[in-house]
Amino acid sequence: MTATALLALLLSGVAAAPTGAVRPVQFIPPNESGFMLPSVPVDTLQKSRDCETSLPTFGHPDAQYWPPHGAITMSNDGGWCWLQFGQSFRANVFVPNATIVERPAHGELDVEKMKDRVSLAYRPTPGFAGADRFVVQTDGPLPHTIPVAVEVR
Repeated sequence: MTATALLALLLSGVAAAPTGAVRPVQFIPPNESGFMLPSVPVDTLQKSRDCETSLPTFGHPDAQYWPPHGAITMSNDGGWCWLQFGQSFRANVFVPNATIVERPAHGELDVEKMKDRVSLAYRPTPGFAGADRFVVQTDGPLPHTIPVAVEVR
């Protein structure tokens, strides 16, 4: 069967959505064990005006190992900057407990297990600018050590 014939066969069996219909978006977690989630407010913590975070997907997909490594870049304006993540295993999402393994040398760290995610919130010491770092450990069926590099401007 040619590629064109195969494509025509596949398209003939697909029903078109009615005009104006909107299909609901369903969140399907990745097969990897950890993935970053969009930030949501953490209780009453004031967010820094300049806060950028990164936590690439990490884990054990396809018998490979991708180590976690987070990053925070922020201004020192008295506010907090947080990154948030969840973990999954074969499409089952879970929220692990996270404990601080190494505290930041130049700021505060708040680790909170929320309903659907783990939040790592960092606030630099007043007047500090430069590099800092911290490390957290997750438990559960897929434990990970997550180092986070911080750059304060």
